[in-house]
Amino acid sequence: MTSAVDITIVRGATSTAVRGWVAQAFSTEAEQQPARVYIEGVEKGLLERGDILTASGVAYVTEQVNWWPPDSIEATLADLDMPDTCIIHRASGGTLDPVNHQSSTTWASVWTGSCRAWYRFAGRTTVGGGQSSALQLEIALPMDAPDPLIGESITITQATFEPRLQGEVVFVSAVPVGSQSVLRRVSAERPAGLDRR
Repeated sequence: MTSAVDITIVRGATSTAVRGWVAQAFSTEAEQQPARVYIEGVEKGLLERGDILTASGVAYVTEQVNWWPPDSIEATLADLDMPDTCIIHRASGGTLDPVNHQSSTTWASVWTGSCRAWYRFAGRTTVGGGQSSALQLEIALPMDAPDPLIGESITITQATFEPRLQGEVVFVSAVPVGSQSVLRRVSAERPAGLDRR
């Protein structure tokens, strides 16, 4: 699990310093979710609806307060915000068939863990005058995952909210530059003409 960050609870003229985690909002055409803030060791009554939370220079207005046992925070972060499972594969070598002169890439698994994958684009694209299917995804990874590299493959072995994504193999196409509190987002795609698996 990633390290907690400093969070300030502001209510009127009173402020309280605590530690916790911020799960950034996911926003797509089909889904709008507010950010979730998880705070450790807070007694009931310290946090109420309408309180202002500031973390990493960003302010959030508390809309709803839920309580979990202290030992369930890690599970809550994983289950609610990263309910899928991904495997990152990195190219480890290649072979050349001496008969047909075709090369193949050897892949090695470098990380397996919780993630969240959702559609950025799924449809048909025009390639060379013809149409082929293509798939583009956004994938959220925890900060303790290794830095994804362009061209690496990501296999989605469990897809909780998008069952059709289970088993998909996509390739990292973009790694946005910037920091987020507890996750990083990458763009990945299955190019037109490439088999699903």
